[in-house]
Amino acid sequence: MVDGLWSNDPLSGDFATVVRRQKLLGFNGVRLPFSFKDLDKSPRSFVIQNCSPPSDQAVAESVTPPGSSSPGAAPDLPNPPNYSRNVCNGYLPDTSTRDRFIWVAKFFAKNGFYVMVDNHLREDQTALEDVTGWSQKWADLVRDLSKDSDLKDKLIVDLLNEPDNYGLQWSRLGDMYLTAMDAIEAKSPGTIFAIEGTGQSGLQVNWGDGFATERIESLGLSDPRQFFNSLLSKPTKYKCQKFPVAIGEFGSKFAQQIDLTSMKDFARYLNNRGSADDGRHNPIDNWFYWSWNANSGDTGGLVDDSWVSIQWNKIDYLTTIGLEPWSSRDTGPSNLLPPSPTQSPLPPSPTQSPSPPPSPTPSPSPTPSPSPTPSPPVTGDTECSVRIDIGNIWQDGAGYTGSFNLFIKNLSGNQIQTPWTLQLSGPSYSNVLQAWNWDVILNNNILTGTGSLSWLTIRPNSEVNVGFLVSGPTQSLRPNSATLNGVACKLA
Repeated sequence: MVDGLWSNDPLSGDFATVVRRQKLLGFNGVRLPFSFKDLDKSPRSFVIQNCSPPSDQAVAESVTPPGSSSPGAAPDLPNPPNYSRNVCNGYLPDTSTRDRFIWVAKFFAKNGFYVMVDNHLREDQTALEDVTGWSQKWADLVRDLSKDSDLKDKLIVDLLNEPDNYGLQWSRLGDMYLTAMDAIEAKSPGTIFAIEGTGQSGLQVNWGDGFATERIESLGLSDPRQFFNSLLSKPTKYKCQKFPVAIGEFGSKFAQQIDLTSMKDFARYLNNRGSADDGRHNPIDNWFYWSWNANSGDTGGLVDDSWVSIQWNKIDYLTTIGLEPWSSRDTGPSNLLPPSPTQSPLPPSPTQSPSPPPSPTPSPSPTPSPSPTPSPPVTGDTECSVRIDIGNIWQDGAGYTGSFNLFIKNLSGNQIQTPWTLQLSGPSYSNVLQAWNWDVILNNNILTGTGSLSWLTIRPNSEVNVGFLVSGPTQSLRPNSATLNGVACKLA
């Protein structure tokens, strides 16, 4: 389910209105992460009393750039929900999280969206615990999703998100993929699969990007060739001459020069224009922008912290790679992209429409992070700094939840090897809800995180990024002190 539905403003608090705004902005695809362990739980209620859907004019103004006139009243969704009088979100199923998840996927499909369902390994280790059981769970879920004819034609199955999280190598992951694909195909023939790579940190690619098939031995890469050979030896239904490419996640706050530069270069690559026309790839029209949600710590959202106002500099950027907002039919782009004096302008938008684009970020109930193994202190100087970026802090029931990104920099002349341990202390914490790139536990109000992955080795004058989601009784959740392997770090 999309975050932000606790708002009393129907522009951000009513689910169908959020979907309507996404469609008006030009998006035609959505990525829905989930955890099998959460699907049978009772869903959270987002029913808002004394709430009415916003007017067509209010919706139109909310998706029109400042200083521009909207083309008119916003068109409705092709298949809007049945609203109860003065109630928002009353149409959402409340029988189980699974039923609601399936309803949400169907709702998107009936309103013209491609739907990628995405099992998140970081929150759900079912695949590691029981491959056969995981495969059957996938088969049953896809069968139920495919019962809807609209959804069946628009469904994409992302079997396992970011397998690097638990150090999976292709030698194991390939067999997991094939087992799940066979189980799903037996119940839902013709399913479209999305797969993510792994085990190629030697190329400095992680989190689903490891697909290289050359220089395997010289760079110490996990080898995907056996998987692809096995896949292509399957019956004809699995065979294809070209594998389509979709960019699974990319995004930025568009605040730092390095981001502005890299995102412009990335647009050139997707468009296959200028210096990026390398003769080795075609334009890439399929992508998912990360993310809709304002509380994405490292990228921010397509909406700002109000969860209502659109970040128009991001929409402007996406129009250069194919996005076609409803409001631009008469007004053109808003030209709010931050300037970059050292770079040439972005290439013009390709003529193809993107398919499918971005994803609002659902908020599955997280599972506790595994306990880290403490590491011995490293020898030599361990001077360090920790820059803390606050993604967002919001009220959640009686308490508060906050997302934080940490950038740990090695200021010494010695390399800090993994595993290393970072301890953070500060306000009163209740629970660690989620962590990325490392393992974090809470004990006696001290957050202890261990960086174990090889690419988290911190070279002199370099930094690594980790993050976490934490809850507490007050809004004061930012740590106020940090130690790396027992030595105090400077906070920034």
